[in-house]
Amino acid sequence: MRIAVVGAGALGSLYAARLAAGGHPVSLLARPAAAAAVASGGIRVEGRIRVEGREGAAEPVRSIRVTTSATDLAGADLLLLAVKTYHTADTLPALAPLRGAVGAVCSVQNGVTKDVALAGVFGEGAVLGAMSLEGATLLAPGRVLWTSPTSTAFGERDGRLTDRLESVVVAFRGAGLKAEALPNVVAAMWAKFGIMVPGATLSVLSRLPLYRLYQEPRLGALFVALCREVQSLAEAHGVPWEDFPGMRVATLCRLPTEEGVKLLAERGRAWEAAGATALKASTLVDLERGRRTELADLVGYLAAEGARRGLYLPYASVLGEAVQAVAEAAAR
Repeated sequence: MRIAVVGAGALGSLYAARLAAGGHPVSLLARPAAAAAVASGGIRVEGRIRVEGREGAAEPVRSIRVTTSATDLAGADLLLLAVKTYHTADTLPALAPLRGAVGAVCSVQNGVTKDVALAGVFGEGAVLGAMSLEGATLLAPGRVLWTSPTSTAFGERDGRLTDRLESVVVAFRGAGLKAEALPNVVAAMWAKFGIMVPGATLSVLSRLPLYRLYQEPRLGALFVALCREVQSLAEAHGVPWEDFPGMRVATLCRLPTEEGVKLLAERGRAWEAAGATALKASTLVDLERGRRTELADLVGYLAAEGARRGLYLPYASVLGEAVQAVAEAAAR
């Protein structure tokens, strides 16, 4: 499968390297500095990853075709959008000439508006839903730390099981990436949003790694409150609120708050026992590095869209304003 990856950040670099190592022709669209680094040294994925059935570190993948021109991606069977959410508006116009020139297009970005944006450029029929739970941190251009090898879900937005969906899942699995086809991928995106919004917001406010955040009772209560507000917005959009592996949002919201807090603490202790003590929300990593965060597209979107629909979402409104002020002050 010919694959085009747009964005050489953490997730884009991870997917490009693993898919290329799995034997797929991969083209990577990157900014000039990142493109130069990848062209000269390839991409090295670090961390505990499987290499030929053994745990270890991979050698740099040098077979990736890197480019700074979107037109070079024409002919790809799959285009994977992996830029930060705040770069989407600047990136999509450059991809517009590829409409009809690539096969399926999907986004592994955070948030729940990404597929609408893709459809506006490529047409609804080209868009394949995707939801990534992979955790990665960019150490430097061409070097990515795979912090949480998890999975990627794909699905047709109308729930059909199609040949192209099966082909994408087979390609990812063949490259050593966990992947699955879901008939309800839109619900999975919203479930991830239900975890991402409170995790991203409270991580920036507390500056805590996730395993500690999940074990703090008062933060846990705020986590549950924000998750319930995401549920309200999902249902206003007509999206069913469901549990998925690693995202027990329906259970979390249904339980009494104190029981939900206990459920979160169990998850935090499990991360701690597994040694995942360095795992942080990407918003906190960006804050610590003095970079722009995706908060506006997470809790900011929840508050704004809730207000537009006349929903009462007090936690998103107050905490969203506070956390975005913190992030903006830290970036100055």
